[in-house]
Amino acid sequence: MSHNIPQHPTVHPFEFHGKSGEFFKIWIVNICLTILTLGIYSAWAKVRTSQYFYGHTTLAGSSFEYTAKPMTILKGRLVAFFVIILYSLSTSFFPLITPLFIIAFLIILPWLICRSLKFRAVNSRYRNLNFNFHGTYGQAFCNYLLFPLLSVFTLYLIYPLIIAIQNRWYVNNSSYGQTKFTSNLSAKPIFFACFIAALVIIVAFAGFFGLILGGNLISDIENNPLAPFLGIALLPVYYGVYVYVHAKIVNATMNSTKLDQHSFESNLKASKLLWLLITNTLAIMVSLGLLIPWTHIRMARYKADCTQFVATGNLDEFTRDAAGHQNALGEELGDVMDLEFGI
Repeated sequence: MSHNIPQHPTVHPFEFHGKSGEFFKIWIVNICLTILTLGIYSAWAKVRTSQYFYGHTTLAGSSFEYTAKPMTILKGRLVAFFVIILYSLSTSFFPLITPLFIIAFLIILPWLICRSLKFRAVNSRYRNLNFNFHGTYGQAFCNYLLFPLLSVFTLYLIYPLIIAIQNRWYVNNSSYGQTKFTSNLSAKPIFFACFIAALVIIVAFAGFFGLILGGNLISDIENNPLAPFLGIALLPVYYGVYVYVHAKIVNATMNSTKLDQHSFESNLKASKLLWLLITNTLAIMVSLGLLIPWTHIRMARYKADCTQFVATGNLDEFTRDAAGHQNALGEELGDVMDLEFGI
């Protein structure tokens, strides 16, 4: 805990220093070795990629670290691969067993969510201090299965509330060292974003079908060569709505999050995100995928540029107080969490 609280908070922007050329070398080697090893190297590829992005993201002059071991990730993926093969074979020869697999998957899903979130947290480090996640199976079961199931009876009208509950649960069960994150996220901004998104979709669909009916496209739709591509005309709407809702949820979640007396600020702009998404997609298509590293770098840089940590107190003192105790604790947790499922 900080004891010397300055009169004015200090704003520390997140910064991303990655370069497209550097990451391209990592990316292309990852792709080649993953293909040559029939996917086995993908675990090492994930670690190298995460280490690059963590290591080139800085806050107050210090970078983040990703400490997961490739073999741990590989074990989790092998388990998942084995389950998929078992499911495919079983349902092919015994179709009646499919409902049992679905029920079994739903039962273990909350456990997988908790394990994956904990794995990611304990393998993330800043200034030699690990993050952690403390969510339980029962909480995950309610937030990701029970509540979404019950929302069916409201025609999903309360789903924005469920998103708020899920995000609050994630933040309130996360910690940095021994200090817990807290969230007072309200569902109101998420309801508003979803309302605007629904309104845009309704107007877009009305205009789209009005244009089709007005142009007599339906009567001659079988002979119209453009008929298969009519739905693509709504893709920009889908992109725009997705990006708008995503930006609003991220901003609302980050801006309601605190770590001790410190807080966060996020000001993602939907228009800028949409521009990045569209140009990234076009760049990937034109380059036949070779510009994927460039798209990742520019997206990471923009998200970092939009995020700030507002320290009310001495940041160095805050991290130093808990560092000695957490070093041992982080190593212990890392050994316990020996599987990663990529959820």
